[in-house]
Amino acid sequence: MLHDHGNEGNEPVIWFDGLDSPVVRYLEVLSMQRHSEDRQEVGKVVGASERRFGAAGLRPASVRGGAGARRLIHYRWQEAYDALVQLAEVESDAFDDVMLEYVDPATGRSIFPTMACYLQMIRPGVHTRAHRQASSAVYHVVRGAGSTVMDGTRYAWGERDFFAIPPLVQHEHANDGREPAILFSLQIQSNQCNVIWSNTERPDDTFLIVTLLHNRCHDTPNTDTIATHEYWMRYTLGIKIGCIEQFTILRT
Repeated sequence: MLHDHGNEGNEPVIWFDGLDSPVVRYLEVLSMQRHSEDRQEVGKVVGASERRFGAAGLRPASVRGGAGARRLIHYRWQEAYDALVQLAEVESDAFDDVMLEYVDPATGRSIFPTMACYLQMIRPGVHTRAHRQASSAVYHVVRGAGSTVMDGTRYAWGERDFFAIPPLVQHEHANDGREPAILFSLQIQSNQCNVIWSNTERPDDTFLIVTLLHNRCHDTPNTDTIATHEYWMRYTLGIKIGCIEQFTILRT
C-alpha cells in the first residue's frame, strides 16, 4: 500500500512500527514501489475505511475479501479497549488471561498474512500458565505493570515499556498489582505464503503440527514451492526444528 507520514501538530509523534521484511527477504520476494510525488494527494473522504467497516459484524455487500480488497485501516483505541473490558466480564484464558485479536472485518482473518496484532489484559492477581509459541512477539505495555517469566528468568515491566519473546521460549505473565495491565503485542504469523503451523504449544499438547499450503504462493503449484518452504522452515527455526514431531504437506 502506498503511504507517507506527516505531522501537522505541534508535538513530536512516536509510533511502534512493525515490519515483516525479514520474512519476506527470506522468501526473496521483497520489493518497493515509489510514488510519483513526494506526498500523495489526500482522498476526498477522510476515514473512508471506517465508514465502510466500522460496524461490528457488518461489511459492504460489494466486498468479497481476497487480495486487493478494500479493508479497515484505522483501529480506534477506545473501541478496542472497551471491547477488551467487556470481554473480561464474560471470559478469560489460563494462558493469556483476556485477549482480543485485531482482524480484517472483510475476511475475519488476521490483519496481515504474516503478522497478527493483539490487545491483552492481565487482571490483578493473575499469573498465567506457562506456554510457548512458534512465533516471536513484541509487546508494548500500554497501562499498568507486571512481569513475564521467560525460560525461568523473570523480567519486570511497566507502562510504556517494550519487551520481546523469541520463538519457542516458554513464558508466563503475572500481575501482582491492583490495576489491570494492558498489553499490545505484534506477533509474527507462520502463514507467509500460506506456511501454517500450530502457533501455540501448551503443557497439555503432545506435539506441534506443521502444515504447508503451497498452492497459493505461485500461479502454478510445483515441487519447487515445497522445497522453498522446507528451506524456509529450517532456516528460520534452525536447530529448533527438532522440537517438531509431525510434518504434513497438503496439496490443495
